[in-house]
Amino acid sequence: MREGSGVTWAYRMLYGTHFLAGNMEAAMEAGRKWRAANPHVTWDQAEALIPKWTHDKRYMEALKKLWQTD
Repeated sequence: MREGSGVTWAYRMLYGTHFLAGNMEAAMEAGRKWRAANPHVTWDQAEALIPKWTHDKRYMEALKKLWQTD
C-alpha cells in the first residue's frame, strides 16, 4: 500500500489478517478504508470478489458489518 495509492484491495487483505489475529478494531478500520476506497461496491459484489476458500463464516459475518453500518 505504501508503493501506490491505487492498491486499495490490500485493505481487504489487511482486514483478514487482523481478523484472524483477533484484532477486531484494526480489522474494522482496514475494512472501512477498503470500503471507502470502493464506495460503489455492493455487499453482493464484494462477496463475489472474495475467493470462496476464504469464506469462513465468522470472517464473512464480520466483513458484512461494514455494509450494515450505512
